[in-house]
Amino acid sequence: VVIDNRNSFEYRLGRFKNAIDPHVDNFRDFPDYVSSHAEQWKEEGKKVAMYCTGGIRCEKTSAWMQQFGLDIYQLDGGILNFFQSLPDADKDWQGECFVFDNRIAIDTHLQETATTADDVYDNSPDELWRKERAHRLDSVTPKTQRIKAAQAAGEGTVDDSPAAAQNKPL
Repeated sequence: VVIDNRNSFEYRLGRFKNAIDPHVDNFRDFPDYVSSHAEQWKEEGKKVAMYCTGGIRCEKTSAWMQQFGLDIYQLDGGILNFFQSLPDADKDWQGECFVFDNRIAIDTHLQETATTADDVYDNSPDELWRKERAHRLDSVTPKTQRIKAAQAAGEGTVDDSPAAAQNKPL
C-alpha cells in the first residue's frame, strides 16, 4: 500500500502513480484514516509505504503507525529529495508537487511551474484560508513584482527563465 501522507489538495496537484489519497484536509486528520484501515492492512499482511513533501510528516506518523503492528516504510527525504536524486523522477510521478513557499508548485526537475494558489485551492472553508495566505505571501515576492511591472508596461507575460532574465530588464 502506497499512501500519500499529505493533504488532498496536494495529492490533486501531483502524486506518485498508484498512490492512495487518504482524503484528509489537514495533517491532524491523517490518524483517523490510518486507524480506520490499519487492522485490514495488518490482516492482509500489507506493507505500508508512505511519502510526503520533505519527510517531516512521515517521520511523525511512522513511529505512531508501528504501534498498530504495521510494517512501515517511508521515502527518505520526501518527494523533494526523490526529485533531486533522480533525473527521471517523472517516470514515477504524475503532475506537480506543492511546496510551502511562494513558488506554490514545482516539477520533477525542481523548477517552479506556472501554477498559482487559485489553481491549487478550492473555496472550501479549510482551503480558503490557505489561498488567502498564499495571496498575501505572493504579493511581496520578486516574481509577482516582475509580473505587475510587466503588466503595467503592457506586456502580457513574464518569462522567468535565466535566458530571458538576461534579455529583459525588469
